[in-house]
Amino acid sequence: MRRFRFLSVLVLLVLVGTVLGHSGAASASAGSGEIRWLTYTDPRYGFSVEYPADWEVFPRQDLPGHVGGSVIFSETGNCSAECGGLACLKVEIGLYLTERDPSVPLDEWSEAYDEAGSGFAPTEIRIESARRERRGGPVGREVFRKAGVSPLTEFTYVNIPYGRTVWFIWMNDTGVGSTAIFDHMASSLRFDKSTPITLHEAYGQDFRPIPLQGLPEVRSNTCPVRGSRAPGLGARLAAPLLAPSGYSVPVGGPTTRPITCGNTNAEVCEGTHKGSLARAIDIYMPEGVDVLNSADSRVLGIYYGTSGYGWYVTMRDTMSGQGYIAFYAHLSSINQSGMQLIQDLTGYVPRGYLVGKSGKTGNVTGLHLHFHVQTTGGAAVNLAGMPNLTLYSSYPNCGKTQSECPPPLGSGTKFDCTCGKVY
Repeated sequence: MRRFRFLSVLVLLVLVGTVLGHSGAASASAGSGEIRWLTYTDPRYGFSVEYPADWEVFPRQDLPGHVGGSVIFSETGNCSAECGGLACLKVEIGLYLTERDPSVPLDEWSEAYDEAGSGFAPTEIRIESARRERRGGPVGREVFRKAGVSPLTEFTYVNIPYGRTVWFIWMNDTGVGSTAIFDHMASSLRFDKSTPITLHEAYGQDFRPIPLQGLPEVRSNTCPVRGSRAPGLGARLAAPLLAPSGYSVPVGGPTTRPITCGNTNAEVCEGTHKGSLARAIDIYMPEGVDVLNSADSRVLGIYYGTSGYGWYVTMRDTMSGQGYIAFYAHLSSINQSGMQLIQDLTGYVPRGYLVGKSGKTGNVTGLHLHFHVQTTGGAAVNLAGMPNLTLYSSYPNCGKTQSECPPPLGSGTKFDCTCGKVY
């Protein structure tokens, strides 16, 4: 009899836990401990999702004329924004700027989007799994799930179709404990009647959904991009020694901003950026600072980079004769309507024009703007020599913690891993 009563109580507790699992303050177990869940409801798009109660929520930065942006859920402990620290475990939820014809299979659409918008060469990303799944519960639809490793981070994401729109839930990890949290959040996602089913509903009738190859090319009576033909083998293998003339740092003055923690010029500082990112710079910026166009350019693409860039813009210059491509990553929002208007009127977006606002989307360690320039063949361009940019080649241990290596000669006892500055 006692055993029967014990089992009855146990079953009742399980049922109660199941019901609470979809309330505003539920508890569930993930990994080795209990997780208490809260519910976030988006004030603009009406979706709701459960998230760990001890995590922070960073709402999307909605500005007139701006697009993109994510709602960010981030742990508050076990992470550091200091040099050598790891980025916080985080989950982002957002709406892609490219619509999907419902007749196109979701996995095909997702793979095409990643091919166009990952920001990396296919050889730089290792895919661990990619599959369609049938979700029960609140989502109740077929979704596409992918996990892998890029030069920036491990990543897991789920793409969820809703009408002609596609939503993403993204996380900067693939570990078992982390994905337990991720799976709970993904399965708790709900849409309501105010959730847009087209991008015109989301951003207004003047918004142009972004095709997978980037923004539409401007009309043929405007100035063409010089040097746009496919580069030869030598051009693909050799990077220019200095930044192209006419480029400027992508932020306004006069505030000096440091470049920190191995996030710049790997060949100078042995930093964390490798491959096509080898000469990238990460510029410290609080959230919401103006990010400015570095050179007279056309918008090439606006994407959410599922491999770790977060929201980013690519711009192809119109004045170097080479068509170099600049990357502006981890943005909180993008000035799509402004750039679209001036590009339609003049044929290009002028240097110094507002690209978007700085942020912390994607995989970031501390708030910063990721900026780099590539050749059309994907080779990293050395930014040394760019006006208002200083790189400290005297810091060979940049990007390493003090415990891993002694301080640079002459710097005293304090380890300084600042690799440069913009001003």
